[in-house]
Amino acid sequence: MSQRKAALQFNVPRQTLRDRITGKISQDCVTTGRQPVFSLEEEARIVEHAKSMASYGYGYTRQEGITLNHKPPNVVSGIECNTSSVTSGRSSTTTILGCGSASGFAVPPYFVFEGKRMMNELMNGATPGAVGAVSDSGWSNTNIFRQYLTDHFLKYVPGRNNDNILLLLDGHKSHVAVDIIEWAQQHHIIIHVLPAHTSHILQPLDVGCYGPLQRIYDNECHKTMRQNSSVITRYNICELACKAYQKALSPENLQSAFRKTGIFPLDKSVINKDQLKPSEVFKTNDECKETTDEPKTDNIQVVEVDTHGEVTEFVESAVTDILVVEDLQDHDVTVPHFFAERINKLKKIKS
Repeated sequence: MSQRKAALQFNVPRQTLRDRITGKISQDCVTTGRQPVFSLEEEARIVEHAKSMASYGYGYTRQEGITLNHKPPNVVSGIECNTSSVTSGRSSTTTILGCGSASGFAVPPYFVFEGKRMMNELMNGATPGAVGAVSDSGWSNTNIFRQYLTDHFLKYVPGRNNDNILLLLDGHKSHVAVDIIEWAQQHHIIIHVLPAHTSHILQPLDVGCYGPLQRIYDNECHKTMRQNSSVITRYNICELACKAYQKALSPENLQSAFRKTGIFPLDKSVINKDQLKPSEVFKTNDECKETTDEPKTDNIQVVEVDTHGEVTEFVESAVTDILVVEDLQDHDVTVPHFFAERINKLKKIKS
């Protein structure tokens, strides 16, 4: 059968048949458009790798901030309706540095805009106490954080009668600097960096405030665009974000957030132990808890890692360390460099 006759009989474009016959397009291909970058097998391996790393506490994350392109609210309609969303299109990112206490007091927001020079117009509609700065990317950095502590945080934080203040921070690299630690000690501020990958469990603002903040901000943006037929720009983002900040970091939300994290009042029981399982990098069975003179043949080595990536303790087992590494590699899991390095050191010690 000729190509022309086959195209007419099966209602298939001749060019499509020609591409399949000549091999330009694989006969096994059942989709249209450009070829995907990854094959289905490669995509499955990437997904499995991401899941495995997340189970070990090394989940891939992205930093977040307030953007002009807000998320529109859900619309309820019939299936016959084609609903539309109103947004501001692509835009730059603006970071908000927020802080709150267990008593329910919120330090005014500190904005970081993208740009080279700070303009007063960027703070239009700001609530009392709110200030701003600029950085090349719109994200916070060490210099911005130092300026926030010295010029803003210290100005508004309560209890400045030479009483010690405990400041809880996540492990962002902008928070760790020698001069910041020394400055904090001079001002009776105790800086405590939360363990890595625990902000969703132990950081009060992440647990009880930043979620409502994003939702309220999205609603404020949508309301403004609907009522005023205008778009969100960098000159009115401060006014909208300040409204959301005041509502999200209310005394009730702050107090509830500290309770949910078990920080104040101090209560370890509120933390579900299942949430901490990723810290057990290598899983083991119950027999690993037993200590006997004879090694057990069905145990594996247990390695616990602190926030600096150092091996703090290990349990001897009959299975060699190299098998642990090979087992991870067999499951397409990239072994962190410091794990492999320290496992090799342990092997030399035992030999």
